[in-house]
Amino acid sequence: MSRHGEISLPFGAEERTFRLGIRQWEAIEAKCDAGPPELLSRLRPLVNALQMQLGVRQIMASGLMGTWRIHDVREPILQGLIGGGMGSTEAGVLVRAMFDEKLSLSFAPIAYLILEAAWLGPEDDTPGESKATPAAKPKRRSRAERPASPT
Repeated sequence: MSRHGEISLPFGAEERTFRLGIRQWEAIEAKCDAGPPELLSRLRPLVNALQMQLGVRQIMASGLMGTWRIHDVREPILQGLIGGGMGSTEAGVLVRAMFDEKLSLSFAPIAYLILEAAWLGPEDDTPGESKATPAAKPKRRSRAERPASPT
């Protein structure tokens, strides 16, 4: 995962780059009627259950299905591909072929990781704190070191 929320994940027959910029977030929010924290919260129970390798019946019986909606999974994948550099037409074709035709719970962790990478960034990233090296402050000269005034 990179500092700007880019993440590489397997999708389709290859590793793909996903990234959510502001335009992609706006499209996701419009389609899902939810912001980043709510989307992560909707998907988290299901992602946890899948990580525990529970079957669908077990997930449902234990109340871990969550409150996610189809677009909560589909839209981050689509917009992540677009933000990652894939053309919107190509991304749409790929998502229709992979997601729409196979509609599987296995896509939820991919969507979750895309959202998490974009919203939370790397684990060592502290909000509001710059990782760049601060600019060196100019050294103050003593009166004796200052050049004489031309007057």
